[in-house]
Amino acid sequence: MTKEAAAHLFRKTLQKVQDYTGNSEGWDDYSVQLDAANQESIVFHGVKKAGKKLIISAPEN
Repeated sequence: MTKEAAAHLFRKTLQKVQDYTGNSEGWDDYSVQLDAANQESIVFHGVKKAGKKLIISAPEN
């Protein structure tokens, strides 16, 4: 998985949660942490703080 693929997956997940809650400004009020993982370890970690942009990083080994 690439960082771009993780970003797409995380953004899609954030959008689905926003769609289900019916709150179009939900991520201005809430924060979330997301992980993309394979069977062995976390590949990418995403942090979306309230009112801020999504930040994606690879975990340090």
